[in-house]
Amino acid sequence: GLTILDTTITLAPLLGLLGTVTGMIRSFGMLGGAELGAPSAITGGIAEALIATAFGLGIAITALLPFNYLNARLEEARLEMQDAASHVEIHLKK
Repeated sequence: GLTILDTTITLAPLLGLLGTVTGMIRSFGMLGGAELGAPSAITGGIAEALIATAFGLGIAITALLPFNYLNARLEEARLEMQDAASHVEIHLKK
């Protein structure tokens, strides 16, 4: 499951940034159009951008904790296996 966690951690902020960009594009598109008299429409795009960024970062931060824990456990297991293999090799050479 480490590959899935790693992908989630990498993908979530990128999706948040994509939401930021599309929200800002929508906001600035309204600035240039005839909808200039509707400030709530412009701030809606900015709110969309900020919400998308917050969710993307929240998902990445939440997934990063178990990912790092599992990665550390994997490294410990790898070192234990390497140590055991070294002991077996030493005993076989005797």
